[in-house]
Amino acid sequence: MNTRFIVTESEVIPYSLPLRITFGTAQGKKVNTNGVLIRINNSEGKSGLCECVTATVFKEQSIDVITRTLNRICGLLKNTDSREYPEIARRLRRRFPSQILAVSTAERALAGLMLNVMNVPAYKYFGAKLRRVVTDVTIPIAEIEEITPFLRKMNNAGFYKYKIKVCRDIDWDIFVIKHIIETNKKIDSSKNYEYSLDGNQGFVYKTAVELLMRLRKENLITKLAYLEQPLQRHDYRGLEKLNRQDDILIAVDESVITPVDAQRVADNNLASIINIKLAKSGYSQAQEIVSIAKKEGIKLMIGCMTESSIGLASSVHFACGTGVFKYIDLDGHLLVKEKRGSYGFTAKGPGLTV
Repeated sequence: MNTRFIVTESEVIPYSLPLRITFGTAQGKKVNTNGVLIRINNSEGKSGLCECVTATVFKEQSIDVITRTLNRICGLLKNTDSREYPEIARRLRRRFPSQILAVSTAERALAGLMLNVMNVPAYKYFGAKLRRVVTDVTIPIAEIEEITPFLRKMNNAGFYKYKIKVCRDIDWDIFVIKHIIETNKKIDSSKNYEYSLDGNQGFVYKTAVELLMRLRKENLITKLAYLEQPLQRHDYRGLEKLNRQDDILIAVDESVITPVDAQRVADNNLASIINIKLAKSGYSQAQEIVSIAKKEGIKLMIGCMTESSIGLASSVHFACGTGVFKYIDLDGHLLVKEKRGSYGFTAKGPGLTV
């Protein structure tokens, strides 16, 4: 046995960081990102570092619950071989079935230790298809007085892809979409802007149809790449009916956590795009979801939570390594007020380079 890959100790560090803008979605809002760092070490001082943050969509996974779970996981990881991270993650998911965020974070930290011992960057391990991806930036549900200066700052930094959170109410949604489009035109009319919407499960089928009708009436629907997760994650019938629309693509996020979820989307034609988040699925499940999507002809997006650069790094490397994602939504570092460090990638405007 090569003892360099063996976990000898781990530590869990809770923290809180302020956000640059109120992060509102259909599920709630927050002004701070609360998270936990996990560091997994070997006997030579090599380590794997990852981050788990709370999410409004997973309300039962509070910072206290995540911290307790990760501390229990740390005890279970002692003397394990980091090269076996996929199997270890499977065992942890069986033991902690409701703690998807903590388990996925532990898996990425384990893989990080393995890669550091091997001295192999994660993007190379996952295929080295790209060295750079271009992300969008999220415009959350917030007051116009917050949205406008944030939008100007992002536009001036070179961003041209915007994901707009919706489902405050339809009149407000339409007003904000128009405001963002018109403001961007005033700032720089030469850019080829791309827009998408994210409902975060906030609509029911009837109100989602109403939103689409209003978007058509206002001549906005042709400006949108997709509408993400408009309905509750288990509303399969509603998603299938919405996905029949021929003028906008439907994406799913919360509906897909596991490969079984992804196959259900394919078998029932629930969406045209799957948003993979390593924070909810981890490396091993994400790889399986990628395989299913490619086989079934479903487009892929990679997304994130309100993570700092520490948590975001694994997703940037996975996106570059696999090279399979048509849509990139890796903007946590733009939303969190953090001390910028080197965590395996560099960010310059919308470009993320490994």
